[in-house]
Amino acid sequence: MPRCPGHFTPACIAFIKQWQGLSLEKYQDQNGIWVIGYGHEITADENFDTPISLVQAEQLLLKDLCRYEAHLRAKLPHLQDRFQQEALIVWMLSAGITSIPASVTGSVNISQPERV
Repeated sequence: MPRCPGHFTPACIAFIKQWQGLSLEKYQDQNGIWVIGYGHEITADENFDTPISLVQAEQLLLKDLCRYEAHLRAKLPHLQDRFQQEALIVWMLSAGITSIPASVTGSVNISQPERV
């Protein structure tokens, strides 16, 4: 999978894939939003009348992650911890890109799990 400027760790990508699941055909989620691939929300200018390939699903995921990362950097430029960035990006992927609450934009304290 190609990388965007702030590449994502393999653990982050694996978690997203496991959590989101994969659908090569579009479907409506429980909120009525059309999605495909690994949770990619289909926009008005996209057309997925036929199933996509695994490569296309991964490209859509990377596109989404890069877009979420850019949004996060714009909203929280002071956030430099990669674990915290990825945690918020994974959350945005599940909740929606505009779902960063105003209370989060001041300070973020997501603890990284202790390593075993």
